[in-house]
Amino acid sequence: MTCAAVTVIVFQGALTLLGTKLAFLLRPEVLSELTATGGLLILAIAFLLLDIKRLRVANLLPALLVVVLLTTARLSLGW
Repeated sequence: MTCAAVTVIVFQGALTLLGTKLAFLLRPEVLSELTATGGLLILAIAFLLLDIKRLRVANLLPALLVVVLLTTARLSLGW
């Protein structure tokens, strides 16, 4: 196993464990919106890999934060 693989396993493992411990902070509505946004990003990656359309997925990553903020604001307003 190379050094890069060990580093990736450690960081991804730590992020996964942190995410499972903090999942209780997200309401089910926010989690479903976040999952939908992530699914669209995965679809954009598939378009890139299949040479259908070149979408700059890295530019869309802030959408994950924006969807959490907007959904939380919407729920706090009672919409």
